[in-house]
Amino acid sequence: MTIRGVDFKWCDGFFLSMLATVSRHRTLMNVFDKAPVVDKDAFVAPSASIVGDVQVGRGSSIWYGCVLSVSKPESSNFHV
Repeated sequence: MTIRGVDFKWCDGFFLSMLATVSRHRTLMNVFDKAPVVDKDAFVAPSASIVGDVQVGRGSSIWYGCVLSVSKPESSNFHV
């Protein structure tokens, strides 16, 4: 069943919303002409946000709810 563009599924006497299909969260976000670069071997959780001129290296992990953003690229450096 669909109501206002949201799909619902009948399960054990209840309708379950499939809201995950309409999430608008963006994990990677550009700031003007600066875009994040993430290595293919890095883990970035679906609820994390990486904004602007950020580079995530190989073997890195950015966990749930984390926000990485750089306001002054020439003086920002993270090593954890």
